[in-house]
Amino acid sequence: MAQSIKRVVPLEQFKLIIEFDDGSLRQFPHARVTDTPLWFLAFPSKLRTCEVSPSGLQWQAVDQTLMWGGQNVWAQHASLDIPTLQEWSSPITLDELSMSLLNVAMTNQAPTEQDARHHVYFVGIRPFCEDNWVVLGESIGGGFAERGGSVALAVENLDSFSDWRGHCVLAGCDWMVALLEANVSDAQRKACILERYGASLTA
Repeated sequence: MAQSIKRVVPLEQFKLIIEFDDGSLRQFPHARVTDTPLWFLAFPSKLRTCEVSPSGLQWQAVDQTLMWGGQNVWAQHASLDIPTLQEWSSPITLDELSMSLLNVAMTNQAPTEQDARHHVYFVGIRPFCEDNWVVLGESIGGGFAERGGSVALAVENLDSFSDWRGHCVLAGCDWMVALLEANVSDAQRKACILERYGASLTA
């Protein structure tokens, strides 16, 4: 039986995780694409806009502008079937992915009492982590004077964070509050977050 794609999960560090119907996982792309025909997928914002079907991935031209080397990154398009994706990807395990992060939202709220120019609130998720998968953090100052930090929590432990609801609002993802409070499974929460995040990329 031919292999088919079950889902695709974006992560930080310029990669997509492709999950197949047989449970196998592959990291795409497995190497730098800058000097290849897929050069535009070196831009995470473009890489994450892929359309997923059981038989492959597609990137459509989008009505946005990001110029690089005289070409518009968003105007590029590609369609890769499973054999091609296999060539451009490498296998990866759940253990290797357990701590991998996707930043769902981040907003600079400066000026604040802590810093006049750089006080970024962010909320992320660890899509392949089973327990402490909600990440809340701040970046204050930036550069060598960086302050702040982050914490990873299970949903049932969110109230141990002083004001996680307010933190979501400050980060720019107030919509996550109701979802994290909903009486649904973590798998459902993650799926909804990834869907909402994907829709925001080309909004």
